[in-house]
Amino acid sequence: MKRVYLLLLVCVMLLSGCGSNSQTMGSVDPSKPYLEVSLSLNKDAYAGGIFGKYYPTFTIWLEDDGGSVKTIYATKKVAQNKWTGSSDRPSALPIWYGAAGREFLGKESERATQLDAISSASPSKDTAIIKCQIPEDFVGKTVNIYLEANVSFDYNDYYKKDLKEGDEGYNDVNGQPSILWKASLDTGKATEGTIVPEIVGTGHVLGKDYEIHSDMSKVTTAKEIFTKIEFAVKGVSQ
Repeated sequence: MKRVYLLLLVCVMLLSGCGSNSQTMGSVDPSKPYLEVSLSLNKDAYAGGIFGKYYPTFTIWLEDDGGSVKTIYATKKVAQNKWTGSSDRPSALPIWYGAAGREFLGKESERATQLDAISSASPSKDTAIIKCQIPEDFVGKTVNIYLEANVSFDYNDYYKKDLKEGDEGYNDVNGQPSILWKASLDTGKATEGTIVPEIVGTGHVLGKDYEIHSDMSKVTTAKEIFTKIEFAVKGVSQ
């Protein structure tokens, strides 16, 4: 009887782990202001390869009115700047590349260490909650929060596969360009409910500049990388 009980207990534990469709990422001090980002992944929008789905690469960063920039989350490939078949890929997240250039100007040697400390593998469950400590310099301010994301090989009728350089819609192997979401939040008080960011544009599909491109007429499924993005400030009083 004891053996049967233990076997049933193990089965329940295994089934519970396998059935979990959400994950929590990031470590924070809950007594200090932190940002909670809730994401729902749209796996139908991700291309598949030999090793399965290509999950989104993305970064989250803050900017204040004075032009200060602070990256608070990055997926591993971005943080370590390691890409399949390439040592660098600014076309993945070109708007953030420009912001990071301002953030680490004059201290490029610190970039890898700082980014690796706040990074994790791309979420692969249906939903993910990412917790990021708000830097002290940004506490008590109304700031802009950005999330830029990209999925490789998400071709469409304009950004087609196997186009030649110079062809309209040429994208190397990127597919559609990165998408940028933006919201404004007050880091000095806890959020009532959640804040839903808006899509404000794309990055350059080849990473040739760091600008926000507002023309999204050729973008289709890239806008559906996530079915939900919500921000909330926590760790401070209302």
